[in-house]
Amino acid sequence: MAAVLSPFRKAKLLHVFNTFFDVNQSGEIDENDLELAIKSVCGARGWAETDAHYAKTQTTLRALWRALTSKADKDNDSKVTVEEWNAMWSDDERDRSWSRTFRDLMFLLEDSSGDEAIDVEEYTALYVALGIPREESQQAFARLSKGEKEVAKVRFDELWEQYFHSEDPHAPGNFIFDVIKQPQQQQQLQPQQQLQQQQQQLQQQQQEQLQQEHYNYNNNSNNRDVTQLSVHRNHHYVQN
Repeated sequence: MAAVLSPFRKAKLLHVFNTFFDVNQSGEIDENDLELAIKSVCGARGWAETDAHYAKTQTTLRALWRALTSKADKDNDSKVTVEEWNAMWSDDERDRSWSRTFRDLMFLLEDSSGDEAIDVEEYTALYVALGIPREESQQAFARLSKGEKEVAKVRFDELWEQYFHSEDPHAPGNFIFDVIKQPQQQQQLQPQQQLQQQQQQLQQQQQEQLQQEHYNYNNNSNNRDVTQLSVHRNHHYVQN
């Protein structure tokens, strides 16, 4: 039986889906996202197609794509939806094979120097390529590493477990995918944003109502003037 994911963990999973995988923002993951990710990551790091780093990135991301689709693409349409994505992570509670595969390939992708550690430059280079502001990525790395200069592979594995399997909103692993605001905080902002939208809609409706009333008043005034003029003329004709 698949595990039930909490809203907190679903929010974290959705962040990974949107930030790292669904590069073209289509609402699903497909091969177009893979090719865009390869070009974006390598382009941001200045690697040409002839560069060995380009080939390594391409090989790593394609291996990640094969692992993802073999695990998540249940209807074999070469796409992964949000529903399939969440279902895969529910199943991963029983079998962590996907999580470990993703973890090792992700570390390989970030560790561009191959020294078995990730520093702030390697970390930010990846997320800047994916559209995250550099300053935000630097702040996230500081939270992730707790001020250390590097994150070694053993520590990276621990932080990975925190991100995908911990319910602790204060765990440093929550920043492994550049998450600055905790997902719980993001959820708390949603009702506030909805309230603001409702207030704006109400103000717009009131403004439209006032405009309509003003129009009706002017229209009625013009009609009264015409009526009065007509009565006056008729009265004048009768006298004559």
